Amino acid sequence: MKYENMLQNLKNQYDNNLNLDEWFFSNFRDTFLREINQNELFPAINYITKNIISENDDTYVIELLNLLLDLVRKANTTEIPEEIKNNLLSLDMKFSKSQYQNNMWNEIKHFYLIY
Repeated sequence: MKYENMLQNLKNQYDNNLNLDEWFFSNFRDTFLREINQNELFPAINYITKNIISENDDTYVIELLNLLLDLVRKANTTEIPEEIKNNLLSLDMKFSKSQYQNNMWNEIKHFYLIY
């Protein structure tokens, strides 16, 4: 899968279509999770983590975080992806602003046995 193109298209569509379809991101997530295979999960987790770190739109970050959590659940492993391992402090700080984001981030950390 080409994660750069996928996420860029997703961001463009998100910005343009969210007002027209409030279920836009949920529908995307369902389709993406159904189509991604096991070998693509770690690269996708790493790429989405990079995008979360660099993204400033809090609403979009929440959508990416939901996608990340779904990918982590589907991967079903305690092996920590490199981008998460290398950016734990940055991610902790990024998600400390919102209790909702912090709760999702804590769930991801529990999957990876990060306490």
